[in-house]
Parts: sequence; C-alpha cells; structure tokens
Amino acid sequence: MPFSERLFDIDSAVDPYLKLIAVPWDVTASYRKGTSDGPSAISKASVQIDAFDDEFNLDGGVGFDGIEFYNRIQKLNSDLLPVYEKYCVSKNLDLLNKINSASQRLHVDLESLCLKFLNEGKKIGLVGGEHSVSFGAIKAASQKYDDFGILHIDAHMDLRKSYQGIKHSHASIMRNVIEEIDVQSLTSVGVRDYCKEEFEFAQGHPKINVFSDNRIRESLFKSHSYQEIVDEILSTLPKNVWISFDIDGLDPSLCPGTGTPVPGGLGFNEANHLLRSILRSNRKVLGFDLVEVTPEPSSEWNENVGMRILHLLCLLTLSSER
Repeated sequence: MPFSERLFDIDSAVDPYLKLIAVPWDVTASYRKGTSDGPSAISKASVQIDAFDDEFNLDGGVGFDGIEFYNRIQKLNSDLLPVYEKYCVSKNLDLLNKINSASQRLHVDLESLCLKFLNEGKKIGLVGGEHSVSFGAIKAASQKYDDFGILHIDAHMDLRKSYQGIKHSHASIMRNVIEEIDVQSLTSVGVRDYCKEEFEFAQGHPKINVFSDNRIRESLFKSHSYQEIVDEILSTLPKNVWISFDIDGLDPSLCPGTGTPVPGGLGFNEANHLLRSILRSNRKVLGFDLVEVTPEPSSEWNENVGMRILHLLCLLTLSSER
C-alpha cells in the first residue's frame, strides 16, 4: 500500500463522515514534477502532528479512502509522464489527444467516486496531485449541493482557456470550473502570477472576485487590518463554501518544493486565520481540495506544512455539520 490508511491520530478510529481521497496525478505539471508524491509524503509526515484542536474540540483520526482508485491513477500517471515529455518536444497532436483523453478519464472516474461518497451522506476532501485534479470533485459536489462558492487560495488565477494545448491543465482548472460547473462564485486569494488573458477574463466575469497578493499588501501598507481584508473576502462568499487550496498560495518559504513557486503569498498564520474565519462567519465548508504539495528529498518541510493545512481543512469540514 503506497500510504498509511490513517492520518493524524493513528490510534483513533478513522472518521466515517469525511472521505479523504488521494490523487497522485501530475501529468500536466508544466514546470516541476513531483506533486503526485504529495499524498504519500503528507501521510508519512502526519505521525508528527498532535491532532487535537481546542477551537473545534475534535480529536479524531482521518484516513485515505479509495485505495484501488489511487493505485489505478498512479499507474495511469506513470504511463502518461513520458507521453507528456514527448509531446512538449514534438507537439504531436496524437500525443496531445492521448493526454487530453487520459485527463478526461481521470475526471470522470474521480467524479463518480466522489458522487458515490456524497450520496452516502459523506463529505469529501481531495489531496493532490496537481491542481487539475480538483475538477471531478467540484463537479460531483455541484450535483449534490444547489448553491456554493469556491474559496480559491493560489499564486495563480488558473483561468487559461488551455495551456500547451491541454484543456484540463493545472493552469486551466478554474476556467473549466467556471465554464462547465454551476458554482455561485469564485473568490481567488493570494494571486500574484497571471497572464493578460486571465486578467481580462476575471475582470469581465460577474462571478469572479480576485484578492491578489498585491491588493492585500497594499491594504496592509495603508494601515487596514488583516481582519478587515478577511471580512471583505468573506463578503464575496455564499453560505456554503468549497475550499480549493493550492499550496503555492503560501509564501514559498513554506513550500519551496511546489511545482510553480512565486515570491510573495500568504503566511501560514494568515492562511490559518482566513480558513478559521469561514466557520466563525457561520458559513459551511462542504468539502475541499489540497493540491501541489511536492516533497523534496533533502527535507520534509513541504509535506509538514501541507499536512498541517490538510489537518485544518479536515477540522473545518468535520465541524461544519457538528
């Protein structure tokens, strides 16, 4: 088995209410590979955390589900990585079609698995893998819940129509969500790297709100409190929220191994306060994805930080209905 069955508190029963799905996929990662190893590295690092949290008063274990799915996707990812490398050199359309077809298969299979758990009355959390993996889970959530918005923490807008010809690229995830899934709103926080196409698309779309890193820092430099900024962010979110957390939304000193690091970003405590403020504002977390955690051989820092963000996302999701 590629990762331990239990996370966080290995002595307690796995919580049956939250289904945690690992997706070892980084085929479309365009700068640095390795995020497919994120779930197993996070699981290994989880033995280091004390799971108790006094605000939520929860001290239960959370474990990965869908092991058969994990193994199947891991093999598909391994088979497709050399195809992607060849495509980047040759731009061969047959290779591109193979990548797009495999990506579509991933999203359909993941949507089916997530919908199964949702129909059983569970909530779901996704652990990537690159950011493109979020699509199937968010689509499944849209079939279960009528109205929800997305809190998207990321260094990038991820609003490209496609990237390198790949429709379901990590750089296109939120464009695909907005165009193909019925969500109430998209609020992106910490963004600091984007192209003109993405900027103009966001500016012209009524559902999209962008709190760029520059916008946040300008407010802080002008003596606005961080709480004021958080309140403004929350005002763009509806009652029900899906959290899509790309680890590169954090300052890269916290995640130096991530695939596309960008200077700037949220500090750990800033992210922690923003996430906790969702429940404090009487909103509900319907589910989440945590993506782009990439372990480095010389350090366990990336997975340690990722594991602590994952722990908080689990607590928020479990506490939303209790």
